[in-house]
Amino acid sequence: MSSPRPPFVAARAIFTLQDDIEARRREAAGEGSERRDRDGRPHWLDYLAISTALFAVFAAHRLLGELDTEAGRTEGAAAHLDASVALADACQAPYERALTLLAMAEWRVATGAPEAAKALLNEVKSICEPLGAEPALALAAALTDRLASD
Repeated sequence: MSSPRPPFVAARAIFTLQDDIEARRREAAGEGSERRDRDGRPHWLDYLAISTALFAVFAAHRLLGELDTEAGRTEGAAAHLDASVALADACQAPYERALTLLAMAEWRVATGAPEAAKALLNEVKSICEPLGAEPALALAAALTDRLASD
């Protein structure tokens, strides 16, 4: 699978977060007040709206990748899963990355690459165990068991 660059919206969210961190640093140091938009809303509300939208975007890409995998559309699945993992990485969202890696493991099984699927499952476990993410660990264990029985 290729590694596409994250969409513009991911970069905007990261830069917005960096701006907010800097604004809070300045505010704590007494260097100025929190930035506000034209309507007087704190700037961080924009980041909240963008971050919420980002979670929806990479969840949608993951779902479309899963659906394409189930339908046998491997190229479409790869593109959606690549986009989902790129966004999860750009947003530093490890659980979302793990969920996408699970979907990628299913895709790898469907494309006849069980060893690649096992490597992805190991990464899922390394992400989810410290998080205590039992639902994702259960899904990873089920796929691992299925691979062991094949």
